[in-house]
Amino acid sequence: MPGSKRERSPGKWTLTVTLGTDYRGKQRRFNKTFHGTAAAAEKALAVFYAECLNGSIQQSSTMTIEQMVTSYINDRPKGSLKQNTIDNYIQCRDVWIAPFIGSLLVRKATPRMLQSWIVDLSQQVSPKTIINTSSLLSAAFDRIIRLGELANNPCKRLVLPKVKKKEAEYMNEKEVRAFLAALEEMPEYEIPFKVLFEIALFCGLRKGELLGLDWRDVDMAKCTVTVRQTRYWDKEQHGMRVDTPKTAKSFRTVSFPPEIKEDIKQLRSWYTEQNKLLGSEWIFSPAVFRTPFGAPMNDYSPLKVLHALQERHDLKKVTLHQLRHTNVSIMISMGLDIKTIQARGGYSNASTPLNIYGHIYRNQDSEVACKIYDITTGKEQECDKRATNA
Repeated sequence: MPGSKRERSPGKWTLTVTLGTDYRGKQRRFNKTFHGTAAAAEKALAVFYAECLNGSIQQSSTMTIEQMVTSYINDRPKGSLKQNTIDNYIQCRDVWIAPFIGSLLVRKATPRMLQSWIVDLSQQVSPKTIINTSSLLSAAFDRIIRLGELANNPCKRLVLPKVKKKEAEYMNEKEVRAFLAALEEMPEYEIPFKVLFEIALFCGLRKGELLGLDWRDVDMAKCTVTVRQTRYWDKEQHGMRVDTPKTAKSFRTVSFPPEIKEDIKQLRSWYTEQNKLLGSEWIFSPAVFRTPFGAPMNDYSPLKVLHALQERHDLKKVTLHQLRHTNVSIMISMGLDIKTIQARGGYSNASTPLNIYGHIYRNQDSEVACKIYDITTGKEQECDKRATNA
């Protein structure tokens, strides 16, 4: 009979099955506790062997959930995860997994146990955080299942909270004009932020894409910027690090209005003056957006300056990302096709802007009805008059 049984105490048996070795030469051993007679234990051993052979039984392990998640984060080919994703995974593990269920053995985790954990978390954090954390845990379970170390994923049966979808906020036409007027009054030493806000508004780049721009990415002749990389704050290195764009579609070239060329030229001139002023203390960097000392601009300064600008001029308070939302809302109001919006926004698929900005499309419904009526009744000019008077 393959495998062995050992009676640890009267009627209590340990069944052991060994199936070859792993690539390091370590034996793959499976254990199971059985209660019954010697004859019954013998039959159970045969069944246990068959289950181990077809992969339905996990290998005996003392791996904890925290160790499993850590292995999921660390044991993968270099470059298969973006650093931002890794940082988010580590935070989920350290804050929401390790203190609660981190010491629980993987082989003893049940849907009921994990559901209780979800319920406890729901009293402390947002639904989105719970979903992100449980997704990480489920992916870690899926990995060891693929490796043949577990049969089932207990996360698949969990009931998760629903995330309330928020509509993208943006500035209307009047608010945009007030914002642009305020930019013209920014002092000279804030020229890096002025240009950053202009490109964010007119090109719709994400924050990491804006900060990732190098001078090689700015084509003054064609009035375009090209997204090739991103920059984010690295907590461990206490500085900005370069990373790849969010998705494959994020690699793109976007046109900007020729009217802001003068501001971009002024920005370069300001850096030249700063270089002369600081001399050896000047930090050379290829980044378009830099500190007064020449180092790449950090990712929290733009929002700080943006909110200060809004307070000075009593503007609508929006974030840097909501400048991106404003850019897309303008394209939608212009009637641009969804593929153009997808390409300029760097979205991975066309459905993404539809999901995010669906409420803007719905707001155009009455205008669509008006145009359909005018066209079908031969009163094409009526819609134009109403649009002019609006």
